[in-house]
Amino acid sequence: MRGSVTNYRALAEPLLRLLRSPSILNAKRILIASVLSAALVISGCATCPGKRSWRAVGDDKIVEEFMCSPSQLSTAIRHIFEREGKLLSENASETIVGIVDERRVWIRIEELGTEKVRMTVQARSKHGAADLEMATYIQSHVARQKALCR
Repeated sequence: MRGSVTNYRALAEPLLRLLRSPSILNAKRILIASVLSAALVISGCATCPGKRSWRAVGDDKIVEEFMCSPSQLSTAIRHIFEREGKLLSENASETIVGIVDERRVWIRIEELGTEKVRMTVQARSKHGAADLEMATYIQSHVARQKALCR
């Protein structure tokens, strides 16, 4: 029985030498590099409402329209950030950035006409992954806050 184990080792030795050879190692490295490159290309980049690019896979934003003025909506959003998290910045293009539960949240307000606005909510985790649950949570709080102007 011991001899048969030795025979298997003797049979496997040339295969192991082949797998350890420099040409095979280079081929493995090239294969791994190409798979990783393909993964990066496939995952792509998504632009957040604040015009910053982050990696994301799949749908990562929620869009809703309200019948109110942009100032009313931004006031409601600021109130939610004060209550639920921390308001980081607000710029001239009506993008409001904040942190809620260690997740960065971007809310963009676009005026569609008189008394009609579109709100886009995106949320990302600390590592940049899309967090659709947090975006939905924030969107529902804004909708509750602005129930009168819906």
